[in-house]
Amino acid sequence: MFGLQKKGKGMKTITKTVTTAGTPEKLSTNHLFCKYIHIQAKFGNTGAKVAIGDSNVHLVNEVGIVLAKGNSFSIYGNYLDEIYIDVGTNGDKVSAIYEER
Repeated sequence: MFGLQKKGKGMKTITKTVTTAGTPEKLSTNHLFCKYIHIQAKFGNTGAKVAIGDSNVHLVNEVGIVLAKGNSFSIYGNYLDEIYIDVGTNGDKVSAIYEER
């Protein structure tokens, strides 16, 4: 029913730099439940692709969702700290927008 849904806390943005290629890192250390999380591989990355998934994500083996530079992916109803990123080149980044529940 309309008007009975809990109001969100507004949209927020983060950028995640993955230090070491081949070692998945959490998108965030914040344990926040989000209505949605929209993640984009940065256009300026040196590597061609990034992978998004759980702690087992692996870019080289294509475990998880693999994104080329500039491509994006949305996740609904998840905690920020349960999403992991793997990259092919040290220092590559993703940007994310999210809304807390």
